[in-house]
Amino acid sequence: MYQTSDPTWQAYNSYGGASFYQGGTAGRAFKVSYNRPFATRGDASTARDFYFGAEFPLVRFLERNGYDVSYLSGVDTDRRGALLKNHRVFISAGHDEYWSGAQRANIQSARDAGVNLQFLSGNEGYWRTRYENSPVDGGAYRTLVSYKETLSNAKIDPSNEWTGTWRDPRFATPANGGASPENALTGTAYVVNDGLLPVTVNADEGRTRLWRNTSLTSLSPGTKAELAPNTVGYESDEDLFNGFRPPGLIRLSTTVGDVPQYLQDFGNTVRPGRTTHHLTMYRASSRALVFSAGSIQWSWGLDATHDGLQSPSDQRMQQAQINLLADMGAQPTTLMSGLVAAQASTDDQAPTVTITSRPPQSVQNGRSYTVAGSAVDTGGGVVAGVEYSTDGGVSWSPATGTTSWTFSYIQHGLGPASVRVRAIDDSANTDPTGTVVSVDVASPASIFGDTVPQSADSGDPSAVELGLRFSVSRDGYLAGARFYKSVANTGTHIGSLWSANGARLAQATFTGETASGWQEVRFSTPVQVTAGTTYTVSYSTTSGRYAYEPWAFAYGGLSREPFQVAGGAGSASAGVYGAIGSMPTSSYQNTNYSVDAIFEGAGAVPLATVDQYPLNTAVSVAVDSEIRAVLNKPVDPATVSIVVRDAAGAQASGATTWDGNTRTATFKPSQALQRNTQYTVTVGAKDAAGQSLTSGASWSFRTVKPDTPPGTCPCSLYQDSTRPALELVDDSSLLASGQRLTLGTRFTTVVPGAVTGLRFYKAAGMTGTHIGTLFSADGTALSTVTVSSETASGWQQATFNAPVQLSPGVDYVIALSGNGTYSATPGDLDAAKSVGPLRTGARAGAFSYGGAFPNNASSTSYLVDPVFAPAPSAASVSVTATSPANGAADTTPGPLSIRFSQPVLDGYTFRVTAGANAIAGTTRRSADGTSLTFEPTGALPAATVISASVENISAANGAKLARTAWTFSTASAAGNPTTLLGNSVPAVTDAADPAPVSLGVQLSTSRPIDIRALRFYKGSKDSAGSHTATLWDSAGNSLATAKFTDETASGWQTAVLDRPVRLPAGSMFTVSYQAVGGYAYTGGAFSAPISSGPLTSTTPNGRYSYGQPGGLPLQSWNATNYFTDLVFSE
Repeated sequence: MYQTSDPTWQAYNSYGGASFYQGGTAGRAFKVSYNRPFATRGDASTARDFYFGAEFPLVRFLERNGYDVSYLSGVDTDRRGALLKNHRVFISAGHDEYWSGAQRANIQSARDAGVNLQFLSGNEGYWRTRYENSPVDGGAYRTLVSYKETLSNAKIDPSNEWTGTWRDPRFATPANGGASPENALTGTAYVVNDGLLPVTVNADEGRTRLWRNTSLTSLSPGTKAELAPNTVGYESDEDLFNGFRPPGLIRLSTTVGDVPQYLQDFGNTVRPGRTTHHLTMYRASSRALVFSAGSIQWSWGLDATHDGLQSPSDQRMQQAQINLLADMGAQPTTLMSGLVAAQASTDDQAPTVTITSRPPQSVQNGRSYTVAGSAVDTGGGVVAGVEYSTDGGVSWSPATGTTSWTFSYIQHGLGPASVRVRAIDDSANTDPTGTVVSVDVASPASIFGDTVPQSADSGDPSAVELGLRFSVSRDGYLAGARFYKSVANTGTHIGSLWSANGARLAQATFTGETASGWQEVRFSTPVQVTAGTTYTVSYSTTSGRYAYEPWAFAYGGLSREPFQVAGGAGSASAGVYGAIGSMPTSSYQNTNYSVDAIFEGAGAVPLATVDQYPLNTAVSVAVDSEIRAVLNKPVDPATVSIVVRDAAGAQASGATTWDGNTRTATFKPSQALQRNTQYTVTVGAKDAAGQSLTSGASWSFRTVKPDTPPGTCPCSLYQDSTRPALELVDDSSLLASGQRLTLGTRFTTVVPGAVTGLRFYKAAGMTGTHIGTLFSADGTALSTVTVSSETASGWQQATFNAPVQLSPGVDYVIALSGNGTYSATPGDLDAAKSVGPLRTGARAGAFSYGGAFPNNASSTSYLVDPVFAPAPSAASVSVTATSPANGAADTTPGPLSIRFSQPVLDGYTFRVTAGANAIAGTTRRSADGTSLTFEPTGALPAATVISASVENISAANGAKLARTAWTFSTASAAGNPTTLLGNSVPAVTDAADPAPVSLGVQLSTSRPIDIRALRFYKGSKDSAGSHTATLWDSAGNSLATAKFTDETASGWQTAVLDRPVRLPAGSMFTVSYQAVGGYAYTGGAFSAPISSGPLTSTTPNGRYSYGQPGGLPLQSWNATNYFTDLVFSE
């Protein structure tokens, strides 16, 4: 049965101005009609695609030799495919490029029914087509359709059928016509788009049956012969190893040469290249032979009469064609002169294989092994090929050599496995099973083993996370990660394992890397994995230049026991990439980035704890804590125990429970543990194999210390029992390479003394080096210590080389720098804090990303704490808190109180005044003697500045405090505000500006008001002992001044005017004070007006003036709020 290549004729037929190669809006037609005339003759560049190019010489040869030939068109192979089965041989000839789905299916069905196939063609079955009725008369099969979708890199054919290249896997499944390379049927696949070479046969190939009765049978060893010129071309195929190569395929010629156009992808791109062409043949399971010439112009060697380049025929090729047809059961009746009649092969005996060098019985998964041996054919033929299988005969790969052969392979699997080897003779006979070598494969297992990637260096320098999505076929443990490294892939690499929902299950940094090749890292704890569950293994590279193989999973996945890697059309891409540090989920061209996992069976992993609570060496552990141990694999619940003992050996009472789902043993004490006590935990358990714990079975921790009484020194701001609201915050991603995060607390002391060191709370996960520093308020480092001997978690303490003396009332910052992880309690420093002699202002948290000095203020506590020792002579008493606080505004009238650092004796005087008027009331001392409370006889006046003072304070130890005073203002009777800014706090309390400056705010009032006092927020660097404020009218006249007395080190200060100043509605005025530098401010605060009751700030605002001490400030910059204010009433 001779099939014409008429679909290809119509594809190239440009009658009417369009073909599959020209015309139309896309530069090509999507549909062409069979109802057109076409030119069958022409110049060499066009005639080669039509009947008289490469089909006519084959017809002449067949007819000249008297073969019984039936002819049908390519379109009839589609619609009348059953006719193929009435024949012994089916022949595809010449340029048979365009096949429909039914056409290919019918050819394959004929093969499977025992019909022999000869593909005396090249570029055959390359583009997929379909048929439609004629749009003119409705005639069936008159319209040939191919959108050639591969060229568009998209599915554009409105039909569900794919009409791109058969091999293209990107947009259609095999069911719809994609992902079906042509060599699965023909044995070869198109790669050369333009080339002219001769069929070439070497001495070994010349002794095969195909070349019997020719001179090629007697070629000298090591020599070769070139046959008719141009017989490999102009388009030709190769024997490809793409996963679709038919088993039992033999090669009957070898032609190697450079060509100008060599295919690079699924059908879009060609470049110059080097081809290795073979004539091939295999025997299907139906016993049908399938031969492929893999060249359009094979027939030029059979007959010299044809269009195109003229070249002579070759008697050796003619005889080979006679031989081939004879082996397929077809004989000539008028044999050409000079040719010899051939008989069909009677050889049905497969060659035998002897293995002379085999792998050892015990082999390691992933390693490369070499097998060698010999083969002999005793059925009358010669050995034409040897192939091997490492997957039980599912797939076969060619070995090197024939009668003497060798191959190397990567061992996969776990436990019993086999390697099969079989030989194929020149009649394509082979043993279905092959010679079997059994091996025992040891773990650990990986997916790729020693496989070298197609390209070790992508050339892409991007920082990226690269990964592989996979599942496992059995329960076990993933013990680590692997990746293939190019020389240029430098820097630190981190391997990770992820669950399907994006949770990171394990992470480890690669160490001891080689310059290139496979790198491996083990996780600190193997991760238990479940059969059928999907995971992703990845690694991060900051330098890129990673290994890659595009389209590696396009046709299918990998089954590398116990790993399963999905692939093929419709599957999520196994090769993935993403941003560093995140689970990679993006894909590009189904690329394999050579990332791998390490699998261990359950029995290979020792029983161990993978998590403990409290952690080993932890301190500050709460006395009511449960003790937990998480194990790395299931155990016998009856063997689980936890014993907790103190240093004296006394056992804590309690009960142990086991949660098999989380593999967690929990000990719950029946009563609280002792404080400040070292405890040792011992865990017992056995797995199903009877293994006991090999690591993590015992560890120790210390419980929290008792709280110290207030004022006990050496003293700190926090107790050992203080816990952060946020145990662990990770801001490491916000730091540039080499940067550190510095966190701290701004504080002062009310007595002389020294800071001897620092404390900080450490959460599990706060790794790396920690450095503690005491700074002055201007950022000068006063002392530094690198923290050593840290425990796993809890409060840590480090001591400076020498104590640093502090001055009372001066701000300092105690700080800790680390790698970006820390503990925190947001809002803990919203308000001032007072503990013993230590004080903080509001927003005393300090931080800096990348800077050594934490100059940014925050209300968050980072749990960094000074260790302060008062001076030996300071048997002092100090004020630790007042209520209301100094400078507080709009307070609710009620009792006043003051707290001291230690109990005080009788003899004190507590005075409260509103202006010049004393306020009557009674004073009482607390039971512990550390606080005094003043109860007004009547309600405090509303909207009034209240001044309070306490004098003649004596402590029991003889310490004295002559006088302390503070002021605050009360809210109006209606609850309306009496200030503009209330109790707000500036963003910056220490402006780096040492120059004297007048600072103020300009306001207007919509109703008449009485101004009773002036206020300002004192910056931490403002060293003036006292300040003066001025009230100005809109013309710049001074309406009133007020001198501040009893100032605190920082914070709100209030000065009462000698008499209220009345301002009518509509008045515009300014309040200012003279600062000596180091003032407080918030930039941009007046970018929009601020209102409070009848008051509204004007625009622009935030006034200042240099060079005129005490003068009216007229300039404005950045709408800055300098925290100048007033107290008023209506």
